[in-house]
Amino acid sequence: MRLPPLTTVIKFIVAIVVCQLAGFVGSLFTTPSIPTWYAALQKPGFNPSNWIFAPVWTTLFVLMGISSFIVWNKGLLNKFTAIPSFSIFRLNP
Repeated sequence: MRLPPLTTVIKFIVAIVVCQLAGFVGSLFTTPSIPTWYAALQKPGFNPSNWIFAPVWTTLFVLMGISSFIVWNKGLLNKFTAIPSFSIFRLNP
């Protein structure tokens, strides 16, 4: 079994770290409002427990990192792949 080149591994780690940092920065702005605004909301009975949010968000940001790695690794050389991929991120608010 052949190992991937070191640059590919570094790209993979950078893509995941960048996405995790984006999630961390976002949490700095939302964490202060959890005990006030979020706690005051009337939630439905099927609302998940508070402990589940951290692992779910972490998993989502890891998956976004993997997706960005795939686009970075394979799609940046092909404008027909990269442009639509990045346009989707740009168009979503």
